[in-house]
Amino acid sequence: MNAMGRTRATARADRSWLRQAWRRGPAGGRRAGAAVVLTGVLVGTACAVSVAPASASLPGTAGGWNLVWSDDFTGAAGTGVNTANWLYDLGHCYPGCPADNWGTGEIENMTDSTANVYHDGSGNLAIKPIRDSAGTWTSGRIETQRTDFAAPAGGRLRIEGRIQMPNVTGAAAQGYWPAFWTLGAPFRGVYTNWPSAGEIDLMENVNGANTVYGTLHCGTSPGGPCNETTGLGGSTTCPGATCQSAFHTYAVEFDRGVSPEQIRWYVDGVNYHTVRADQVDATTWRNATDHGFFVILNVAIGGGWPGAPTSATVSGVPMLVDYVAVYTTGSGSVTTATPTTTRPTTTTPTTTTTTSTGPVTGSTLYLRTGNTLSSSPGTAARTDTVASAGGVNSDGTPRNPTVYQTCGITGTPDRSSTTFSLRVDAGTAVGNGVQARVSYDPTGTGSWSRVETYAYFATDPVPGFETYTQAAGPGPTTGALTAMTGGCVRLEVWNAIGTAPTSLRVDASAGEGGQSTLTIPFTVGSTPSRTTTTTTTTTTTTTTTTTTRIPTTTVTGSRTTTTSTTGTGGCTATYRVANSWPGGFQGEVVVTNTGTSPIAGWTVGWTFPGGQSVAQAWNASVSQSGAAVSLSNASWNGGLGGGASTTAGFIGSGTAATPTGLTCSVR
Repeated sequence: MNAMGRTRATARADRSWLRQAWRRGPAGGRRAGAAVVLTGVLVGTACAVSVAPASASLPGTAGGWNLVWSDDFTGAAGTGVNTANWLYDLGHCYPGCPADNWGTGEIENMTDSTANVYHDGSGNLAIKPIRDSAGTWTSGRIETQRTDFAAPAGGRLRIEGRIQMPNVTGAAAQGYWPAFWTLGAPFRGVYTNWPSAGEIDLMENVNGANTVYGTLHCGTSPGGPCNETTGLGGSTTCPGATCQSAFHTYAVEFDRGVSPEQIRWYVDGVNYHTVRADQVDATTWRNATDHGFFVILNVAIGGGWPGAPTSATVSGVPMLVDYVAVYTTGSGSVTTATPTTTRPTTTTPTTTTTTSTGPVTGSTLYLRTGNTLSSSPGTAARTDTVASAGGVNSDGTPRNPTVYQTCGITGTPDRSSTTFSLRVDAGTAVGNGVQARVSYDPTGTGSWSRVETYAYFATDPVPGFETYTQAAGPGPTTGALTAMTGGCVRLEVWNAIGTAPTSLRVDASAGEGGQSTLTIPFTVGSTPSRTTTTTTTTTTTTTTTTTTRIPTTTVTGSRTTTTSTTGTGGCTATYRVANSWPGGFQGEVVVTNTGTSPIAGWTVGWTFPGGQSVAQAWNASVSQSGAAVSLSNASWNGGLGGGASTTAGFIGSGTAATPTGLTCSVR
C-alpha cells in the first residue's frame, strides 16, 4: 500500500506518488477447537468461509531468537483489537489527507467498527469488507502502536503472520486487496516521505488469485533506484492449498548479519524472493532500512492494481489473522553467506555458506532466483510466476511485472543490440501475451536513461515452454546507450493481455539447457589500466615480477601466487584485482591443479590487510572471519584434471590492496 494509503508490492501505474500505506495483512486462525464452517448466501454468489482449527497459543520461540512483540488475537468474539497493541486507520487517508483514497485509488471507508474489524472467538482477527445497500464499501486497517521493530546491528529481524486470505475467487473476488505489510518509522506523522522511508510488503494479493506478492519500496517515485511505483518485488503461488482456502505463514527477514545485507520473503518457510543492499545505492538502502518499522493489516477494495469491484463482487468475506509476531536474533561478525532459515517456531535458524550469483562479468546474464541477473547459470531449473494481466490491456506499460536486476556493471556499448531468450509457458490459457522491457542506468543512481520496450509474445494454449525473444519486434525506445560505470540493468516481464499467469523458467543449469537469458550490448570488464605485482613461491625459490600496463581505464590491482601441495596433486592460486572504484573492488582468483592426478576440490585462503570484506562471490562459496577469508569451489568446478584451471571472483568492499598469507589447498 502507500504510506498515505497502501503501497502495493507491485505498484500500479495509476498510483499516486504517495503509495504509502496500502498493505493488508494475512492472518491465520490457530486456536484450540474444532474447525467451524460458516455458510452465507452473498449477493450473486454463495461463499463458504472456513475457519481453520486454531492453536492455543503462539508457536514456540526457537533458541537464538527473541520474541519482541506479538498478538495472538484471543479476544472474545465480536470484540475489537487491543488498542495497547494497535491503532485504527480511519476514513480514506491519513490526517491532513496528503493522499486521498490511501494513495492507491481504493474506494472503501476504513472504520473501527466491530462489523469490519473483530475477534472471531476462535483465536483469529477478522478484517471484513462490507458493501451496504447503497453500494458503499467499508473495511478495516490497523497499524501497530510500536514503530521500533528493527534488526540489531549484525543480527536479524523477522516479522511473521499466519493468515488466510479472503476465501473468495473468480468474479466474486474482483477488487479484493488484502495485505500484510510494514512502513518505516520515519513515515508515521510525516506521511509525505514515501517511498524513501521504506515499505516492506510481506503479503499482498488481488482479485482472489492464488498468488502472494512480496515487495520492497524505496528511493524516489516515480522510477528511481527501486523502480517505483512497482518496487522490487517477487511472487509465488501458495504451497499446497491455495492462499484463499487455507492458512499460510507469511514472513520477512531483514538480515544485517550478511554482506551485502538482505531482505528475504517466505511463505510457509520457503524463501521465494530476496532483495540485496547492493541492488540499490547505499543512501537509498540506508534510508529505507536503517530504522524501526511498524506493521499494518488491511483489506482494501478497488484501486489501481485490482481494479474496481463489480456487481459480481461479494461482500463480507474476511481476511483471518491467526497471529502476528516479531522476532530478533543475534549480532556480531558479518558473513557473506546467504542464510538458510527455518521459521523460529520449530528449530533454531542456521547460517550456511552458499554460492552467490555474483556480479556481471560478461554480456550474457542468466535469470536467477531472488529476481537477480547473473553471469553464472543456475544449478537446478525452477519457475517464477508472472502475474495475470487480469483482463486489462497493459501492452507497453508494465503492470505487476516480475523484475530482475543487477548492478555494478562497467563497460562500453559495442554497437550490437539487446537480445533476450525467455522460456515462458501459460499452460492452456487462451489469449495471453507476455511482454518485456529492458532499462539501463549507466551510473547506478536511478537515472534509467535508456529504456527499451519490446512487442508482446502471444503464448499458445499448449502446456510446455516456448521461447520469447526480441524478434517479437521492437516497441517504444527512449534514450541512448552510454558507457556504464557501476551501472545497472533491469528486466521487467509482465503479461500485457490475458487472464492467466505465465510461468518463467529461471535457474536452469548449463546441463539442463532451456535457460532464460538477457544479453546486453556492452563490452563488460575490458582490460583496465593497472599495476600488477606477481609473487611466486616454491619450496626452493621466490621470484617477484612487476609489470605496468596502460589500458583504457585506470585501476590498481595486485596479484599474488602461492603453491600448496597435497598428496599427488597440488594447486596454485593467483589473486588479482580486476577492477576497482571508490569504496569497492572486484577480485579474481584463478586456481590451477599443478599435479598430474585429478583433484576433487580446492580451498583458497588469504588475509586482507586493511578492513576489506567480501560482499558476494561467484563460482565459489566464501566465508570471512575478521580479516581472514576462505574461498572454496562450487559444486561444478571443484574437480580439476592435471594442469586444469578454474576461475572464481568476488566483489569486495573497502580499498583494493594486496592480501597476505595466500594459500591454496586441495581435498
